[in-house]
Amino acid sequence: MAAAWVYTRKSRALGDPDDDPYILAHQREALLRLATQQGLQVPPDHVIEEIGSGEHLTTRPRFAALLETLQKEGNSGAVLYVSGIERISRAGMALAGQIFEVLVTAGVCIQTTTQRYDLTDNNQRLFVWFSMGLGRHGLDAYREAVKARKEQLLRDGEPVTGAAPYGYCWNKNAEKLPGQPPRGRLEVDPGPFAVVRALFQEAPAMSIVTLAQRYHLSHSRVRYILRNPVYTGYPAQHCRMLRVDGKRWMQLLPPDQWKWPERPGNYPPAVSRAQFAAVQQAIDSRFSRYARGKAINGWCRDLLFLQGERVHASLTSQPWRPGHVPVYRLVAADGTVSFYPRAAIHSAAEDRLLAALSQPQLLAEAFALESEARAQAEQQPADRLDRQRHQLISARQQLVGLKLQFAADDEDRLALREAEQKLKREIEALKNEVATAVQQPLRGLAPLAALPVSPAEIGAAWNDQPEDMKRAVANALLAGIHLEIERAPGRRNATRRILRVDYAPWYARVLEG
Repeated sequence: MAAAWVYTRKSRALGDPDDDPYILAHQREALLRLATQQGLQVPPDHVIEEIGSGEHLTTRPRFAALLETLQKEGNSGAVLYVSGIERISRAGMALAGQIFEVLVTAGVCIQTTTQRYDLTDNNQRLFVWFSMGLGRHGLDAYREAVKARKEQLLRDGEPVTGAAPYGYCWNKNAEKLPGQPPRGRLEVDPGPFAVVRALFQEAPAMSIVTLAQRYHLSHSRVRYILRNPVYTGYPAQHCRMLRVDGKRWMQLLPPDQWKWPERPGNYPPAVSRAQFAAVQQAIDSRFSRYARGKAINGWCRDLLFLQGERVHASLTSQPWRPGHVPVYRLVAADGTVSFYPRAAIHSAAEDRLLAALSQPQLLAEAFALESEARAQAEQQPADRLDRQRHQLISARQQLVGLKLQFAADDEDRLALREAEQKLKREIEALKNEVATAVQQPLRGLAPLAALPVSPAEIGAAWNDQPEDMKRAVANALLAGIHLEIERAPGRRNATRRILRVDYAPWYARVLEG
């Protein structure tokens, strides 16, 4: 008896208008009944149900496995039950040809709810191939209609989907407006809408991280709000759909590639277009220097703490829905590796640094006090240096004595050689200790003393400062940037927070005093 398979598929990705949650069950029961009527038994492991696009095999792993099985078995004469030939493939000519070739080579009979197609027959093969092409044509026609409808909605200033952005709610029962088809519209959600307006008002002078902390929102949500033109009343097309490894992602477009409506939408705006443009310019000025994967823009790498412990940080980039975002690669003491976007850390650090640099008199006072205290603390007493020098001389004398003993007595040659090596290591360590004590620099504050411009000038033109300048100022003024990353069980994405940015103790003491 020939093997029988039942294959059912529904594609959410194609936007099927049929939302019946039991559609796969309906297909399965109808095909199993048909197989029983034809005297064939379908084992449970030969019943395949999938939700995935007919364009790709990557979204249909079980069907791909079935094709491999048929290809290995050769001319088996198996029967494949499907509700329609378009369930097998809606792919382009290349992939559809591969699928068709496997089915033909295996001598498969395709049984739909109304017709059986024997692929060993030339005429029936032609009809199946034509039906696959027709399925692809129907998909392309559907997409063209959807595209035309979206373009019309864009021209009319209407949101493309019924998903309401933060600050709005979607009223499906809104009254029909004159000259427009019956359709729901966006209405203001008073509480969140007030937060959105406040975000746009404060964004030019305040970082995204600070805004997120102030209004108890995630960093990603604040950034999405400030970048979303829907809040101007003109819902421009500002993103595009990409497919990566069989998955669909939304990618934000650069502002110069946005497509704006011809007229405003029928909902209240949260910000004017002029104010929105000013916010975009402010955000771009902060992020434009964060280039992907370069050795620059890692000026906070010496200051990072994760879960309360200092971590080693290196520079890299990571795919982030999709595309590559510059990140710090954080390696904890136990070897755990995490990633944190550099832009968020730099933005939080800049807030603290610019606040300090905007008070040059207070900074100069703290610098003078700490420089004096460190100079006194790091000055080595003469007796300590003398003691170390005497230890060095004594070690050398012991080494000379061992060499003389080594020449006179040949019985303990091995023991004397080990003692000689040990004393040489002690001598080298003492040399290094003496050199360090004599040439100890004023660490930490030296970068501030060597700055070629005043702190006020650095604050006024922070974005134009070179990488080494930013790193020097950050290491001198900040003690640490404390991060937290939480990974909830069963969730792919982690929650990232910047807990606090601490000033260096020498500056913090002046602020507290």
